[in-house]
Amino acid sequence: LGYVARTHHKDNKRHAIIGTQSFKPKDFANQINLKEDSCWGIIHAFLDLLDKMEDGTFLIFKDPNRPIVRIYETPATAFVSNYTEEYIPENEQALPSQDNADKEDKEDDV
Repeated sequence: LGYVARTHHKDNKRHAIIGTQSFKPKDFANQINLKEDSCWGIIHAFLDLLDKMEDGTFLIFKDPNRPIVRIYETPATAFVSNYTEEYIPENEQALPSQDNADKEDKEDDV
């Protein structure tokens, strides 16, 4: 388990790790009185729900503040990227302009 907190209460993007704990899965399950059969029951119910839906591409979100899971249908190409990274030989890569090179030389002289 990991414990995190916001670095600033108004910044929801930056967090700091406060601490961590390690448990053996079976020991942790016993500690919180978790029954393995009930876990599979939840997954089974969720898969049954998805099985009733038409084929497609979906996003599944768990609301962090409420016990709600939302399922959104997306366009089939929503997660397809047209971006491909190509290797550019070093001799074909863009070189800095002469103005920038002159500025760097002057900065080195100072």
